[in-house]
Amino acid sequence: NFSFKLAKPIRELNSSIIALKKGNFKNLKISKSDDKDDISQLTNSFYSMSNTIINQRLSLEKTNITINDQLNFINNIIENSPYGIFVLNNNNLIFQNSASGILSQNNLTAFESFKKIMGFSEIKSGLNDNKNFEKNINFIVNKTEKSFFVKSLYIPNNSLFDQLIIFNDYTNLIAAEKNNAIADLARKISHEIKNPLTPMLLSTEKTSVPSIEISLIKSDNYIVFSFFDNGPGYDEEVNNLLKPYFSTKNSSGLGLSLISKIIKENNGILDIKTNKYSGFKVEIKLNV
Repeated sequence: NFSFKLAKPIRELNSSIIALKKGNFKNLKISKSDDKDDISQLTNSFYSMSNTIINQRLSLEKTNITINDQLNFINNIIENSPYGIFVLNNNNLIFQNSASGILSQNNLTAFESFKKIMGFSEIKSGLNDNKNFEKNINFIVNKTEKSFFVKSLYIPNNSLFDQLIIFNDYTNLIAAEKNNAIADLARKISHEIKNPLTPMLLSTEKTSVPSIEISLIKSDNYIVFSFFDNGPGYDEEVNNLLKPYFSTKNSSGLGLSLISKIIKENNGILDIKTNKYSGFKVEIKLNV
């Protein structure tokens, strides 16, 4: 009996090690001990190590959920666009929408055909040199010559993607007008991906007499963009509004956090003032 009781902590430690190895975190049979003997010290070390492993696993699971939500959000925007879109990261295609399939021909995928049309035998020798460009291209689709305008945007310091390519057929439209429209569309899509505006629109729709005052001024070496609305405002911690996935509406909660990130990456300043009586006053200051 004495030997059995003496070996009990060793058996429990061994059982917990096997459970941890199998990822069975709920069956760990150890707890911290205040004893100073060698077995107790070893058990306490394993207890601390196992808790660290469990916390890291939970953190990774939360990170994966966050990344999947962001990818699904971006994918929905891209898929619902009537324009052909390729999304790249480090020169590799990670998304494309159904509209881009118009370029598929001669047993080539849409992206392979795009590289061939653009004269890029290999993506690294073409797109990697200059990821911001605008081009007009003409090629044959179903025995008909088509004219396309291509706009590429480089978006640095983004963990999900770094290049957005948008193209559209403007064969039957005036080239200059179409180019301006598609370039503007590219900016709007990039903006929508990084800063959803739906919550802002919903807020303005709920005001009795909605009003938004907007100003853009140049002061010394800065451009200051500010706006003020007469909505209901916000009477809690303003910094919460800048946290990812925090929202007071039925929305993604990504808008302000992405705006704040973009402004900081460009050495700008975002200042938000609000309370429940006077709406919002937002000022964005950018160094030019």
